[in-house]
Amino acid sequence: MTPEQSLAICRFLNDGSLTFLWGALGLSALADPAVRNQLSARLQIAVPIAVGLVSVSAIASIPLQAALITDQWRSAVDPDALSLVSETRVGEALTARLVTSMVLLAAYVAKANRVIPVIAGVMLTELACVGHAVEGSILEGLLRQAIDAIHVLSATAWLGGLVAFILLLQMAKSHELKKAAVAAMALFSRLGHVAVALVIVSGVVNTWLIVGKVPTDLSSPYEVKLLCKTAAVAAMIVLAILNRYVLVPALRSRRSDLPCRLLVLASVGEIVLGLIALALVASFGLEDPA
Repeated sequence: MTPEQSLAICRFLNDGSLTFLWGALGLSALADPAVRNQLSARLQIAVPIAVGLVSVSAIASIPLQAALITDQWRSAVDPDALSLVSETRVGEALTARLVTSMVLLAAYVAKANRVIPVIAGVMLTELACVGHAVEGSILEGLLRQAIDAIHVLSATAWLGGLVAFILLLQMAKSHELKKAAVAAMALFSRLGHVAVALVIVSGVVNTWLIVGKVPTDLSSPYEVKLLCKTAAVAAMIVLAILNRYVLVPALRSRRSDLPCRLLVLASVGEIVLGLIALALVASFGLEDPA
């Protein structure tokens, strides 16, 4: 395995874990108290795993970046190479993420559960400081980072929120929790519309700023992966429309469990597609768009 492949895996694990902490726990925090505690309790099973992956991947990313620069594994433990990384924009951003990951770990240990999704959101914003968004002049770089931050936060809120949404569907079957669970799902639907719109607009602007054209060059590995990511997101949007405007009305009008099962299945499909998109971003974010 090459340093680039290892760093891509590291980025995927970090991004995926933060997506869960930001989207799922964030929706849980916004839910009605009547359902919040039960939803949080079910989500808490995965929280230590996600926090652990964020911390480990943040630590590993700096030596992996050093190995990537020289394309030699020994650079991962070479003080000179590590010092060189720390002097770059990417190195500074990775160091900031490492510090923030320790704050996240401290918040988990202190059981400050309400703070965890906020810190995860900050770390996702920091992703805009790593990769192509930092290229160009200072003003251009800031513009790219702002747009990239909007894209990342909206996409991960949508994807992570789907985990909580599936749990809410199950909780809505309970007579005691139905009203609060339905209200939380309605909130997710409203926020989801905003998130999807922001993903589309920021994604188009991002592509134009980085590539400068419609990515149709199949000889470019970067553009091929970008096209695949775009296709995955487009498929997610189709499933989201199916969920909201076909399956949800069917769920209200029928007593059968079929619409609910299809809604869960379609939501799982969205999550799978979202993870594919995250994996592609983790990979092509390390490549040259040219």
